Amino acid sequence: MKHIVTDFLIQYGIHSELHLLDCSDSQSFTTEFKDNVLKLYINPSKYPDIDAALFYMARNALIPHLCLETERLILRHFQKGDAEHLFESMSDKETCAMDGGYDPESSLDETYIASIDEFIQDPHRFVIALKTSNQAIGMLHLMPVNDRQVEAMEIGYLINPSQRRKGYAQEAVSAMIRFLMKEGKLDLILLGACEKNTASLSMIQKLGFTFEGRKHKAFWYVDENKPVDLLYYYLDRKESDMYE
Repeated sequence: MKHIVTDFLIQYGIHSELHLLDCSDSQSFTTEFKDNVLKLYINPSKYPDIDAALFYMARNALIPHLCLETERLILRHFQKGDAEHLFESMSDKETCAMDGGYDPESSLDETYIASIDEFIQDPHRFVIALKTSNQAIGMLHLMPVNDRQVEAMEIGYLINPSQRRKGYAQEAVSAMIRFLMKEGKLDLILLGACEKNTASLSMIQKLGFTFEGRKHKAFWYVDENKPVDLLYYYLDRKESDMYE
C-alpha cells in the first residue's frame, strides 16, 4: 500500500511497505526490517489520526540510520575517531557548564573514551561535522518530551569553542528541524538554555521559536555550584513556514 510516509522514507534510502492490520487484531502497530525493506504494520481502528501514527513509526525507524547534509555540514551518528576532535568541547569549563552542568574532562583517558562509546550506541545523538573534512566540530542530541498532548522533542546542541560565531549551530539545528517537522511531521520542538547562555538564546529566537516559560531550578550550574532556571522556547509545526 502506497502512502505519503513511504515517499518520506524513500527520500532517505529506505524502501518500505505499509500493511493494515485487521480491526479485530489486538496489536496497535509494529515495524520490522525484512529483506532490506521496512515493513510498517498498523491497526487503523486504534488511531483517529493514522498519518500521525505512521510518521511516528517512520521517524523512529529512520533516526538510527539518519545522515543529514547542509551547505557546510554533515549531521551523522558518532564514530570512534570523534572523541579526539570533540575533546575541545568536553574539556572546556564554560562549555560543560552551559551544556549540562557537568565537570570538564581532564584528559583523553579511558573514562572519556567510554562516554563517547556510549554516544556511539545512542541513536538520538549526532555529530556535527564539517562537510569538507568529516571532522567533528560539535554535537546534537534529540530528547523525547513526554509531558505534552502531542508528540514533541527537545533538541540539545553544542559547538567546539574554536568553531563558534560561524553560524554552524543554527545551520545544524535548522536542518534537524526541517527533517523532524517539515518532512517528518513532528508536532512540537522545544529548545532551552540558561540565561547566561545569551548566544544560544539569540539563536533560538532567530530560528523562529516562541518563548514558553521558565523551568525553575532545572539546571545545575557548576561555576556557581547551584541550580539555575532554564528558559524554554517552542516551535509548533503550524508556525514553521520558514523551514519550507
